[in-house]
Amino acid sequence: MVQPTEHLPVHVPASLGRSPGAATFWVLAAPIIFPGVGAVIFPVLLAPLGGDSDSLRMFWTVTVLAGAAQLVGVILWARHMGAGPFAGPLRARPKWLAAAVLLGPLLLFVPTLIANQVMAGDPAWQYSGDIDPYIFARANWIPAFLLYVLLLAPVLEEVTFRGIALGGLMARGASPGLAVILSSLAFALVHLQYNLTAMAVVFCAGLGFAVLRLASGSMLVSVLAHISANAGALLLGSLSSLS
Repeated sequence: MVQPTEHLPVHVPASLGRSPGAATFWVLAAPIIFPGVGAVIFPVLLAPLGGDSDSLRMFWTVTVLAGAAQLVGVILWARHMGAGPFAGPLRARPKWLAAAVLLGPLLLFVPTLIANQVMAGDPAWQYSGDIDPYIFARANWIPAFLLYVLLLAPVLEEVTFRGIALGGLMARGASPGLAVILSSLAFALVHLQYNLTAMAVVFCAGLGFAVLRLASGSMLVSVLAHISANAGALLLGSLSSLS
């Protein structure tokens, strides 16, 4: 049973609760399907490349194309449901915009510091054996990589998890607290390329993004916080590579 509109916060579109099956697809299946299909199709369409640098360029080009296709699908579905392209409003007070920029990095760094302490400073905690840190190395920050990390991924993930997932759960009757937890859990689960410790960090960051989205009433705030968090991570990575 979809919760009546009047029982929802004004900034959570009730229309997101009308199609739970489609919402589940965009939240849990699409983040796996689109990259998978992209990995098969786009390398065939792109000119064959050789060498490490060209292979890296192809990897990030495929990632951007697959992410862009997924974002278009998410936006079209959200608009079709009457929730707007971002599955929620974009207006925000200046104080919330400033809070997003300042708090975004903390939402990622604080759980990371705690995880590093738990793992006794093990530098390998962040990635599983299936992830090659070479593709994230400072020397390999090509334009496609920066576009994905600093813009495409934050927008896509916020619309998906703090828009469709969070709003859809609340529109279906979930309490704000439960919706925050479940949407953040879904956010962590689509990062299966990481180990459990890193997924816990992603989950904690997702909690923070979700709280900012609900407290501010704006999707723009969570998007900016996510962009700020990723930019801060890149900045630290750049500084560490110089030491």
